[in-house]
Amino acid sequence: MDELDSGGLIFLKKALVIGGAGFVGASLVRRLASANDCQITVVDKFIFGNGLAGITLENVQVVEGDASDSLFLADVLQRGGFDVVYHLAANSDIRASVNNPSIDVVNTFGTTFALSLALSESEVRVPILVFSSTSAIFGTHSQPIHAKSVKKPESAYGWMKLASEHALAQLSQTALIGSLRIIRFPNVTGAGQTHGVVKDLCAKANAASEELPVLGDGRQSKPYVHVDELVEAILRFASESYSGSLEVNFAPSDQIRVREIAELVVSASGRSLRLQFQDKASGWPGDVANYSYDLQNLPEQLSSALTLSSREAVAKSVAEEFAKLNAS
Repeated sequence: MDELDSGGLIFLKKALVIGGAGFVGASLVRRLASANDCQITVVDKFIFGNGLAGITLENVQVVEGDASDSLFLADVLQRGGFDVVYHLAANSDIRASVNNPSIDVVNTFGTTFALSLALSESEVRVPILVFSSTSAIFGTHSQPIHAKSVKKPESAYGWMKLASEHALAQLSQTALIGSLRIIRFPNVTGAGQTHGVVKDLCAKANAASEELPVLGDGRQSKPYVHVDELVEAILRFASESYSGSLEVNFAPSDQIRVREIAELVVSASGRSLRLQFQDKASGWPGDVANYSYDLQNLPEQLSSALTLSSREAVAKSVAEEFAKLNAS
């Protein structure tokens, strides 16, 4: 397995990023590409946009295709000889699957099932597989959630991510995956985001004259991580020499309320907007209104990637979003 050193990180030399044109995926690909000797293959079908559009990266090969097609993935795997696979492909808009759960069946679990089938049928071995999971697999808990907390999803997205974890865990018992590494994201924000409360509120504030409508009652409280720091953690998770498989919950140790996010947006907009909340605790069916992570067992290599609190991550993201809106 070839490795190279890049700024203190040991990058695995040949990487496959499934879902590499999405919000997190594109940020990861750009960071990987900064190591000139690292060869990256991106697989994406671009239905959720293309975060790599207009960017030329000499050491990145983009293969357009459906990651829920096992034959297509098997062909990519057989030709690649990859040291690491980052599986980030999923439905990126949880709210959209409330009325149409098949979006998550195909794009969230379907891509994982196809990857499992492709590895099994082609008998290609992946030394390290990093899978992006989510806090949504846990549902509502009154106490901070640790990695082994009871899993009780409340959305199609959460259920399909949980099913994906189980499918990959079963496959990791074979010789086809050397080390399975599951990292469960909190709410992610930052430049390039395709949806979410920061993007939605900034767009609304930019078009509003008097009121800023906010989903939910504003008391929803969650941890937020900036995409740049999440990517740093993902790379550390892949590069460290952990034995066997590992699953972690990753987030800052604090949370921020939606009301606070809306106030940051109004302040950054420079307008005098009244906040207009709804008379319900969550923004949409299946939304977990409040949660936090128990991070006592988070490896130090990952926790040290965090320098921003949830509030600081959101404030940075708000500034980035308005900069983008003002430039357009």
